[in-house]
Amino acid sequence: MKELWTEKYRPTTIEDYVFRDDEQRKQVQSWVDSNTIPHLLFSGA
Repeated sequence: MKELWTEKYRPTTIEDYVFRDDEQRKQVQSWVDSNTIPHLLFSGA
């Protein structure tokens, strides 16, 4: 069965994401740690 590209290469851990800076990574990590993740839409150029 073929796998969608978006599913195959979707990040699965915080380490898989590319953040703008360390503060952004820390903010997202704090949401994950506290289990209070808001609705987010990430995009890149």
